[in-house]
Amino acid sequence: MSSPRIPLWDNARFLAITLVVLGHALTKTTAATESAYVLYTVIYLFHIPLFVFLSGYFSSADAPTLKRLQSVLVDLLLPYLIFETVWSFIQSVNAGEFLFNPLRASWTLWFLLSLAAWRILLPYIALVPFPLVVSTAIAVLSGYWSVDQTLSLSRTLAFLPFFVLGWRARNWGIGEWWLSRSESTTAWIRVGGAATFAVILGAVALNLERLRQVGFRKLLTADMSYVDAGFDQWFSGAGRFGVFVIATLMIVAFVVLTPRRNTWFTALGGATMTVYLLHSFVLAPLRATEILSGALSWWHLVLVVLGSIGLTIALAQPFVTRLFAPLTRPTWVLPSTRAVQS
Repeated sequence: MSSPRIPLWDNARFLAITLVVLGHALTKTTAATESAYVLYTVIYLFHIPLFVFLSGYFSSADAPTLKRLQSVLVDLLLPYLIFETVWSFIQSVNAGEFLFNPLRASWTLWFLLSLAAWRILLPYIALVPFPLVVSTAIAVLSGYWSVDQTLSLSRTLAFLPFFVLGWRARNWGIGEWWLSRSESTTAWIRVGGAATFAVILGAVALNLERLRQVGFRKLLTADMSYVDAGFDQWFSGAGRFGVFVIATLMIVAFVVLTPRRNTWFTALGGATMTVYLLHSFVLAPLRATEILSGALSWWHLVLVVLGSIGLTIALAQPFVTRLFAPLTRPTWVLPSTRAVQS
């Protein structure tokens, strides 16, 4: 029997995937639009760590079983192969030659490979003393080596601490503690959460040109070594660690600002993987036009934000989830996994 869903976490999932969609929608507008660059940078400071944290929160470090491994296969690896094949076909048509390399994930699909690795490795990571410290050290040190994007290894290592943090947070009872706080207590804590975002937003806006000059954006995606990203100093790892600290503060602020009760979007929080896998097919052609590239006026930027929210809502609808379930969660390959909860 599955555990009852907790509104806080479904709300957090929906808001997190909305940030993912918005971040991808803004990517090609940042070079020519300062306000888009500020918003993009604030989102990218924490939205991937947040998504990884939430994934870790709902992952188990229990000894791996056949059902758990089948779940990883059906929930992550098979959808990866399906959608990687689709993207490879699209890229092959555009390039005029056959392109297919399942070892190098197309665009957003890297997350499925990394999440599969984290889930498989977690039972073993849990056996290591001080797993959060060790995983953070691995993440920081990995940037000094030319770990490329093959099998999403660079990001798997770089974002590992947030997966471990999510798992540890559940063990520590952080969610239960927060849900048991009174409204008066949460009000004050939420003021702190809002202040955290305000300070970071202001800091990014005030240091906009400096962040552009140093290529700060490359430090956030963690898909290349420090040297390849333009940070060849011996202390470059301190930059990644600093970003980790900021991201952790923003994750805490995000969670405390997330509604704890049922909202109009709570039920949509269970469709994050569907949204994640499908939204790129909508955004990709738009990013090749002036709709999602180049300079944006203020009203155009507002429309991009509203459009991203609308796209997330549309793709999270139950009928969309059911329609694409054979691709996003192909239980038909292994019928015995239908009863396994993701």
